[in-house]
Amino acid sequence: NLIPELQSAIKMLNTELSSKENEYNDTLQKAEHLEEITHDYPVLKDNVEELKLMLKEKNSDIDTLEAKNKDMMGKINSLKQSHNKALRQFAAVTKGNKDYIT
Repeated sequence: NLIPELQSAIKMLNTELSSKENEYNDTLQKAEHLEEITHDYPVLKDNVEELKLMLKEKNSDIDTLEAKNKDMMGKINSLKQSHNKALRQFAAVTKGNKDYIT
């Protein structure tokens, strides 16, 4: 009578033991993965900081280029105005209209 009960209890204990072993292996894998991540973290952090610095430099370069572009547009507009004035003066001289010269 006791033997079937013992066999049943042993089977239940083996199932529980197997489940605990699986849990342990899963936890061990997670711990190893965390260890890898932790090991790589300083390198990744340095890479991120380096990328932030590069981005800051690029933004600075963009700001500089935008300022130069704005300056050049101002010069171009000034040249256009001078050119238009010269054209008006030329037209006035060729028509003989001295009053039109500005």
